[in-house]
Amino acid sequence: MRKLRQLKEATFRICRRSKFSTAILFSCFFHVTSPAYAQNACETDILVGYEHYPPFLIAPNGPLEGGYDFDILQALGQETGCKIKWVSRPWKRILQELSSGRIHIATSALMNLERQEFVYFSPAYRFAERGLFIRNGLNTSSFNSFLNSKLKLGLVSGYLYGEILDLDAPALRNQIEYANTPALNVLKLVNNRIDGTVEERAVFNYHLKQIDKKNQVIDTGIILQSIPMHLMISRKGLPKEVTTKLFEAISNLSQKGTFRVIARKYKEGES
Repeated sequence: MRKLRQLKEATFRICRRSKFSTAILFSCFFHVTSPAYAQNACETDILVGYEHYPPFLIAPNGPLEGGYDFDILQALGQETGCKIKWVSRPWKRILQELSSGRIHIATSALMNLERQEFVYFSPAYRFAERGLFIRNGLNTSSFNSFLNSKLKLGLVSGYLYGEILDLDAPALRNQIEYANTPALNVLKLVNNRIDGTVEERAVFNYHLKQIDKKNQVIDTGIILQSIPMHLMISRKGLPKEVTTKLFEAISNLSQKGTFRVIARKYKEGES
């Protein structure tokens, strides 16, 4: 037993330090953890950071009311027997507290190497389309055309845009204006304070519908990214056996079709 425990600890140290693919990371979890080791996996609450990010996390007045990601985490809670506790935070603070381990999970996240230093990424549980939206009265044939026109572009602070934009490019510094949330960029766009914004289509359309200003913006139809979204699980915040249990539950729910059922529910709700 002592040798087995030492093998587990050594393997987890390797997993934590590596930039392994999700498949190999899964192998680390599943092959070094015995069922007996994970029996008491949920003695503490799992803290999930959130902010208003509809239709995935709907919390216009602070308390979480529901959403696609809410249903995903509730299903994970039921599958694992763990209690899910939601914690309201701005996105940048969620990232900070994932790094420190004060928050255990965040949803709807893009994968990159910097984040892999402090979180494990789940397999993709949905795909997001990011598009270009511009204020009424403008016309553009491409994203490059928009940028070359020196028009003001609204982005969200703390979000990843690496494949779309080089945010450090000197030519863009005076062209980009940051907001704390997608909702603020929608408001700035309809009030002509910015000329365009890049946003996940479902998120942008939800906010636009709430303020009933559809005639004041143009959906260019330009799709800049179709990207996988993941859960981020803190490397510090949870015991290894709880993290193992979460990954097993994600795999089980995917195989059972639970994620597809949840996705269909929200797709039907858009019509």
